[in-house]
Order: sequence, then structure tokens, then C-alpha cells
Amino acid sequence: MRNLSVKLKVVGTVVLSLLVMMIALVCVSMYESTEELYTNTEEMLMIAVAGYHDDVNYLRDDDIDISIFDGVLCTASSIEGRVNTEVADEVAEAVLERGETYFTRDIVIRNQDYVGYYKPYGENGIIFAGKPVADITEFLSSMTWMVLGLATLVFIVCSSIAYIVIHLIMKRLSKVQEEVEILASGNLTNEFDTEGNDEIARITQAVSKLQSELRNIVGTIKDDSAKLSRANEEFTKQFVEINDSANNVNIAVEEIAEGATSQAHSTEEAAQQVEEMASIVVKNTENINNLSGVLDSMKTILENDFEDESIRAEFINRAPKFGNDIDEVD
Repeated sequence: MRNLSVKLKVVGTVVLSLLVMMIALVCVSMYESTEELYTNTEEMLMIAVAGYHDDVNYLRDDDIDISIFDGVLCTASSIEGRVNTEVADEVAEAVLERGETYFTRDIVIRNQDYVGYYKPYGENGIIFAGKPVADITEFLSSMTWMVLGLATLVFIVCSSIAYIVIHLIMKRLSKVQEEVEILASGNLTNEFDTEGNDEIARITQAVSKLQSELRNIVGTIKDDSAKLSRANEEFTKQFVEINDSANNVNIAVEEIAEGATSQAHSTEEAAQQVEEMASIVVKNTENINNLSGVLDSMKTILENDFEDESIRAEFINRAPKFGNDIDEVD
């Protein structure tokens, strides 16, 4: 925020500088005015002394008093009550003893402050010209108020300029705040004023870029949501198909189970029949074995009991046939 900081610093520096300058101007003006006023007063009193012609009241209209001293004693004065008063010791020393002029900015005469100028007069006298400090103070006061008024006017003008600059800055900041609040409410279509190259313009540009990025992100999310919705629909369709296939498989399994149950029942009946057949075969085998034993016994009997060779031979020849028949039955 370099430019904005510079602007605010410039405004603050200008206002502060003007305030300091105003104070300094008042002080310097007061000092210079005071010095100049006292210098002018001294010159005016010198002129008043130089223009004296035996009339101490000749400058009363100009608020300048004249006093004449014989030695240290006042013999004539435009100041009421000063006659027959003595001059101050430091004045007598400087004027009477050293023959110098003496200027003072603070001397009290008859309970009144004066600016006074003393000068040797005649052989052993002193002439005094003075002006009341109140007159000088009044003039200084008017000068002070004039300077203060001028300084106040300058301060008001500068403050107004500073206010205008700050108001313009705050107005732009308020606009940026409104635009950011619009963005925060979810409106991503608002157009930002991005003109300029200062800090506020850069903030606006950054917010505008943020809005663009958010708009892109929202668009991407919407596209992904649409794709996800389509994928969900496809998944649901496939799931229905799988469910139908599973139902068909269940039906087939039930049919297979029913067929297996029927087959098991048939197998059980066949097994029972086989067992019965096996029992019959075993019984027949036993009977055949018994018959074979009987035949063998009969053969033995024939061999032993029939002496007739022809009868015996016929039985013996038939015996193998019976044996073969028995083998075929086995």
C-alpha cells in the first residue's frame, strides 16, 4: 500500500508542518514585531527628544510624555505628579556620570509601566521621553490576533484539503467494502471498478481476481456434481440389473434345490430297489449254492449207489449242464 501510505503521510506531514509553521510563525512574528516595535519606539522617542522646544506637552496627542531633570531632580514633566521626583540611580549613573543615552523597556513611573529614553540635556541635566507600555501592548495584542487569525485561516484551509483527500480515500474504501460484502453474500457476477494503480485499486483488483477464481471453482464443482449425478444414475441402473440377475439366480438356485430334492428322493428309491435286488440276488445265490451242493451230493450218490454204468453216465453227463446253468445264474 505504498501510494496510499504516501498520500496519508503527505497529508499528515502537511497538516503537522502547517501547524508547526503556524506556531513558529506566531512566535517569530510576535518576537520580530515586538523587537521592531521597541526599535521603532526608541527611534520615535529619540526624535521626540531631538524635537523638544521647552514644551513638555507638545507630543501628548501621540501619547509621548516629556520630562526634564536638573541633575537627578525632575523639574518639568507632562506626567502628572512626577515633578520633584528623582531619577533612578542606574539612569543617573549612565547619563550624568558616563554621558550616555539610556533606553529601557520596563520602567515604572507613578505606578505605570513605561518605555523610556534618557539623554543628557544641558550642562548637568537629563531629558526623558517615554511611552506607556499599555499602548505598545495593545498594538502587540492586535498584531498577535492578526497573526493568529492568518495562521488559523491557513490551518483551516490545509485541514479542509486534508479532509477532502481523506474523504475521497474513505469513499473509495467504502465502495470496496460494499463490493466485498456483495461478494460475501454469494453474488459472483458483480463487476468491480479496477481502474487505478494505487493501493485501493490493487485491493479492488485482488478482490475481482478472487471473484473470478471463485466463479471458476463453483463452475468446476457444478460440472463435477453433474458428472457425479450421471455416474450415480448409471450405478443405480447397473445395481437394478445386478439385483434382477441376483433374483434370477435365486430362482434358479431354488429350482436346482427342488430338483436336487426330487433327485435325492428318486436316488433313495433306487437305492432301496437296488438293496432289494441285492437281497434277492444273495438269496438266489444261496439257493444256487445249496442246489449245487445237492447236485454234488446226488453225483456222489449216483457214483456210489448206481451200479448201472449207463444210468450213472447219463446223470454224470447232465451234471455239468446243471453246473453251467448254476454258473449262468451266478
